[in-house]
Amino acid sequence: FKALEEPKKYEEVADTREMPIETPMLVEAPKVEADESFKAELSDEYSEYVVQQGDTLMMVGFRLFGDYNYWKELKKWNKLSSLKLEKGSVLKYKAPREEFVWKPNGLPHLVRKGEYLGSISKDKYGTVKRWVEIFNNNKPLIKNPNLVFAGFTIYYVPDKRGVASEN
Repeated sequence: FKALEEPKKYEEVADTREMPIETPMLVEAPKVEADESFKAELSDEYSEYVVQQGDTLMMVGFRLFGDYNYWKELKKWNKLSSLKLEKGSVLKYKAPREEFVWKPNGLPHLVRKGEYLGSISKDKYGTVKRWVEIFNNNKPLIKNPNLVFAGFTIYYVPDKRGVASEN
């Protein structure tokens, strides 16, 4: 008699397999086209930006929109085949409805290849532990503290005490 009951239990278990599984690895996020994600934030008119020395598409995206991910849109709008920008060239972009303004505190630091917030903290403050201060001071620019891009200018607030006060 037990042999007859087991298939029934198996069927009950099999029925529950049709239920959605709540494991993040098994669920793929839907892909959103870039056009759709930016549509609500942009006007219909194109504006122009004159490329400055050292500009990258990511930095231009940040300056114009407050989000370096707009580099993809800038590349598309200008039909660029390369990511390199020439000083003085003009980029067309769809102007944001509201102008992005960021007035950072402190002194500028140009991020070099291989640097990270801890190494910049060590250089500026003598300890890697103050990377959080640099991150918090640059939150509009740095989305992930483990991902800092070479060529970006970030800002740090120098210590107020001078050499004379250390004695």
